[in-house]
Order: sequence, then C-alpha cells, then structure tokens
Amino acid sequence: NHQNHQNHQNHQNQNQPTPPRTPYSAELPRYACRLEEFAPSATAQFRGGGGGGGPLPLQARFSIVESNQFRELVHLSLNLRKGTDATTRSYLSSRLHQTMADNAALRSHLKQQVGRADEAQNQARDMAQQMQQLAVSSEAERTAMQTQARETLEEETARQSEESQRLLHQKDAEMQALEANRQKEVAALRSRIGTL
Repeated sequence: NHQNHQNHQNHQNQNQPTPPRTPYSAELPRYACRLEEFAPSATAQFRGGGGGGGPLPLQARFSIVESNQFRELVHLSLNLRKGTDATTRSYLSSRLHQTMADNAALRSHLKQQVGRADEAQNQARDMAQQMQQLAVSSEAERTAMQTQARETLEEETARQSEESQRLLHQKDAEMQALEANRQKEVAALRSRIGTL
C-alpha cells in the first residue's frame, strides 16, 4: 500500500505543470549579449529616400544588455552594416598607405640612430687621438692621464656600443614586424581584388 501511494504521488507530481520562466528568472545571466538582425524591408528606411546614393541599410545591431527586476539597461550598442566593394577597397588601401608611411618613418628614425652611433664612434676616435698626443707629456702626467682617458674611453665606447646595438636590434625587430604585417595586408588586398 505504501508503494502504491508513493507511485500515485510521483504520478501526480509529473502531471503538475512547470512554472513559467519570467524574463528576469534567477537562471538568466545578469548581463547578456544581443544580436538583432533586420530584414531588408525593415532597413529600407535607412537608405535615405530609397536612392542609390544614400547610406547603407542597417542590417544588424549588437548590444550588451543588463537585466534587472525593473528594466533593461543597454550598456553598448553597435549598428552593423555590410561594406561594399568600394568601401572595402578604400579601407584596405588606406591601411596599406598607413603601413608604408609607418615603415618609412621607422627607416628614417633608424637612420638617425645610426648617425648618432657613427658620431659616438667619431668621438671615441678623437679621444684615442688625444690619448696619443699625451705621449709627449711627462712620464707621471702621461701615465695618469692615459689611465684616466683609457677608462673614460672604454666606458663611453661600451655605453655607446651597447646603446647602438640595442637600438639597432629594436628597430630591426620593429621593421620586421611591420614588414610582415604589410605583406599580410598586401596579400589580403590582392586576394580581395582578385575575387572582385
């Protein structure tokens, strides 16, 4: 009898309807990403009078929405439109020109750094010549001045050499990275143009 009563109770529980879920149920996340797609008929009003020269129709909207018990708060809303061949080519062309301009600027900056390194080497050479001129001085003065000049020369040369090498490696890495990005963008542009 107890087993029959339990089976009857379980059967009644299974037949009970599930409570409806509200838009603000506890299971739903507090923040949600929403992507709304619009049919062509719903976006015709964005064409600016229906002419061919108007703005592109709005095709989708991406939003980040916070939901609470009272309302929904939109924290971010982005209107999405499909680019045309002209806008895509214009964007890729502008990116290519920007990459080439950045590459030229890096080359110019590297040339300046190399010039500074050459100037530092010339200064070191002048100091070496001054060291040689000290040979005509007295033995005591010559020994003291040579020691001081040698230490100064070694420190300056080492510092300038390390700085020059560091700058050369840094700029070379930047140029390689920029060149790689430029080649990727050029390849993408050529591929895009080839498919048109």
